[in-house]
Amino acid sequence: MIIRLVAGIVGGALLASLGISRVTAQGSSALARSQAEGVRMALQAANDQLAAMGARTRISQVEWLTRTDTGQVGQTVFFSNRGNQQLSADFVPGDPRRGGRTNILYLVDQGDGAAVGGLTNADTEAAIDRAAASWNDVACSNIPIEKAPDTGVDPDAADFFFGVGDLGTLNLGPETAVDIVHAGFVGASLFDAFTPGCVPARSPCLVAACSFWG
Repeated sequence: MIIRLVAGIVGGALLASLGISRVTAQGSSALARSQAEGVRMALQAANDQLAAMGARTRISQVEWLTRTDTGQVGQTVFFSNRGNQQLSADFVPGDPRRGGRTNILYLVDQGDGAAVGGLTNADTEAAIDRAAASWNDVACSNIPIEKAPDTGVDPDAADFFFGVGDLGTLNLGPETAVDIVHAGFVGASLFDAFTPGCVPARSPCLVAACSFWG
């Protein structure tokens, strides 16, 4: 979930200076509302599939960022927004659903780490590791952030439900193996599957993330 580290480190002011748009919940435009409803329907279908497979986890929300000069709106769409203002999630130290771990584990999918501009997986993975180290250096919690090795097992599940990848089963078992999956860099097809029409020739969508709970 690259979005969480990037957004958390650079902050809203820097995102704005970079011309990146993000709003919480539904945007105000008709297009944004239509996109949000389409995503919510896709989440319903994905969670129905997860339930049918006997998986414990469900997708709770989808987030994406856009460039402001495109007129598109980055959004956070909740699967079930009940309006009680209690939609945040917290890591629970010692949670048996996470194997009783007291740390936060992140994993970098090395199979999709190469990015535009000639960046290799070694380049992007090192940048992610530096971001995680920055979080560890901020004394706002005593929960350590540690890295899990990429064993080659596909860790990505969300792309499957949007029709652009295989089903990664790493976190679909009885226990959550890793808490944060940096799933890599993909083409426009994933973003267009999230929000049809959000990726014309100018490709306004920059980054997306799915959050799971269970």
